[in-house]
Amino acid sequence: MVVLLVVAMAAGIWAAWTRYQFEKNNRRVEMAVDARLLAGSDFAGGGSVPAAAKLVALQEAGCTAVAVTPLSLNDLERKGEIVSLTPLVYIVTGDEETGRQMYTALSSLFAGVEFKNIRVRAYPLGGAGDEPPAKSFGVEKLTGGTLPGGLSTGQLPGGDCFVVNSAEDGARDGENNDDPHTATYASFSLPEHLGPAVKDLPLLFPREELLTWERAGLRSVPLFSYPARLAPQLSEKYWEVLARQLQEIGREEGLAWGPVAFPAASFTYPSPQGAAGRILQAGGLTIGDVEFTQGAGLQGLAAALDYRLLRAHQIPGAELAPLGELGARERFLRAVQERKIRLLLLQPYPEFDPRSTWAAYLPFVQNLSQDLQAAGFALGEASPFPPFNIPAAVQALLGAGVAAAALLLAGAFLEPQANKNVKKLFSSAGVLLILAVAGFLLAGERLPFYILGRQLAALTAALVFPLLSVVFFMDPPLWGLPGAGQNRGETKENTEKAINTVEGELTADAKEVARIVGTKNKRDVQLQYKESQRDKGNKDGLLWKLSRGLLLASLLTTGGALLAAGLLGNTAFLLKVESFRGVKIAQAGPFLLFGLLFLLQNSRGLLRAGRSFWEAHIKVKHLVVLALAGGVLLIYLVRGGNIPVLPVSSLELALRRKLELFFVARPRFKEFLIGHPCYFLLAALAARRLHGAKVLALLLGLLGQISLFNTFMHLHRPLSLSLWGTAYGIVLGLLGGLLFYTLARKVTGG
Repeated sequence: MVVLLVVAMAAGIWAAWTRYQFEKNNRRVEMAVDARLLAGSDFAGGGSVPAAAKLVALQEAGCTAVAVTPLSLNDLERKGEIVSLTPLVYIVTGDEETGRQMYTALSSLFAGVEFKNIRVRAYPLGGAGDEPPAKSFGVEKLTGGTLPGGLSTGQLPGGDCFVVNSAEDGARDGENNDDPHTATYASFSLPEHLGPAVKDLPLLFPREELLTWERAGLRSVPLFSYPARLAPQLSEKYWEVLARQLQEIGREEGLAWGPVAFPAASFTYPSPQGAAGRILQAGGLTIGDVEFTQGAGLQGLAAALDYRLLRAHQIPGAELAPLGELGARERFLRAVQERKIRLLLLQPYPEFDPRSTWAAYLPFVQNLSQDLQAAGFALGEASPFPPFNIPAAVQALLGAGVAAAALLLAGAFLEPQANKNVKKLFSSAGVLLILAVAGFLLAGERLPFYILGRQLAALTAALVFPLLSVVFFMDPPLWGLPGAGQNRGETKENTEKAINTVEGELTADAKEVARIVGTKNKRDVQLQYKESQRDKGNKDGLLWKLSRGLLLASLLTTGGALLAAGLLGNTAFLLKVESFRGVKIAQAGPFLLFGLLFLLQNSRGLLRAGRSFWEAHIKVKHLVVLALAGGVLLIYLVRGGNIPVLPVSSLELALRRKLELFFVARPRFKEFLIGHPCYFLLAALAARRLHGAKVLALLLGLLGQISLFNTFMHLHRPLSLSLWGTAYGIVLGLLGGLLFYTLARKVTGG
């Protein structure tokens, strides 16, 4: 088992090196400024800064794209492209094709939308001309009801009052079609039940602006923001409406689209079988997968597009305001460095924030560009990561290594008095388990539930390796301390195991004791050995043994984490399309297994352990300890994750930022502040006969190993950062442990 585990770890190191080469070759980041920052430009109706000057300044600052949201009815009306006669009727005062495109988009989603020509008769406001006639001109046919006063009135761009009628009714009523005050406009009307609900629905990409940006050398990043008020049943149709516009504009204008970004907080992605998915596939488009969005169907769509995917990050305006420029720059830089973000969507500050103006926002873009380049990243059009996959044969070997580690740990759970038949059966079952796991992974994607099987294998590694590291390397230095029997058991077999090697020979320390007492009787040596360790308080070499144990345990845990990362080593996992499952189980499971192992070693068997626990007399102090332990475990679990249930304090966030700026690869608090150093502290207290210190030392040591393993399960994080962060955590943990150990010995008089 040990040989197989070593070979599998060598394969894990090879897989890690291959992944490192994959990750280090893609360091180009694309910045896409929000189109709203270009408001007031030449094509948007004037402004103090011309459009051309803004686009040149953006390019000089490192931006290569403009992120554009489709226009709504309200947006078109603000631009003067349409005018609302009523909440349900609009006339097209700009390009008639704009109105036809909006009608096409609306009618694809909703039944009852109409598009027709109407005649508009204008009257100068405050002039001496004729007054508008007091008749409806058949407007009921457009609106489905009578307008107030029988008229539809409003204001044209020229400042004139107008009334309207349909072209057909005007001809029937004898209107003078040659009247210079009368003009024909295209119009569209909405069903009465929609009302104002549809006014803010993003539906139409601004073709003219897109072409302007293209000519200026900036590509367009379409934002597919699914409106929260749109019914889920319309989601697939809505994506199709937007995707068809991309297809049409690309075909007619030769426009090269940037990544299609999905920034909505919660929505449904188009499925590969839907029309939107097929259009994206046919156009060879790239997905902009915005962080922290929750959508069904991403896995299928990304796979159908051969993982042409860029991880994107945005900071909404409401979050930008309290962050400020420096905080926003740090957040963007951290996202690029730590989470493979290659597309930054730069949204403006809220409208009434002075920093939302062009003159105030441009320095932010320039400074962010300098931050990225100083960190070693290039600016330009970002490219998706190429396909990556660990070969099935290597994954089979990695899975066999995880199975071997699980069997080694299971051996510690076997009752010491287990007979030879039980051990033989255990060995045979272990061989079958290794072959089954390796065979499943070797078969690859031809088998159902293949991805789930790999995720389960990685979760098994997360449960096994941290505890195996503690049992193999962090527990042995504590065997000779007072109260060691509380953890290893008082049986002859367990005590002999504490002083014997695997081959059954006496260890070097035990041989020295045997030489002194003049015997090689194991029982006598064992008693003398334990007594000598207690008398010395394990002063000689304990600190070295603790340090060596922590280092070896961390190496074993890191090797196990590389095995698990190799099992999940393909593009889908590295881009977080798929992810490691069972995070909470991986955090709490090793502690539960440790408790079970503790009971087994102190009760001579699982049945006796269960009976003793069931029949134990519970005191108030036991309940208090249990409640405290449960509270600590609950806090530990709810604090985990990118969006923890229990918020992180501002002090901790500030300390994290300082560590990120100093180390880049920030070590985790649970390792260098709690797990690693407290292992030394409690070991020193255990040497001074503090009751329960040894068990607590192992529990906190296990906490550090669990945190270390889970660092590598953030697969979208570059492997180099995980390795550096782990190394920093071990070094700082050792230094802190040395300090804690020395202080504890001084305080206790050791």
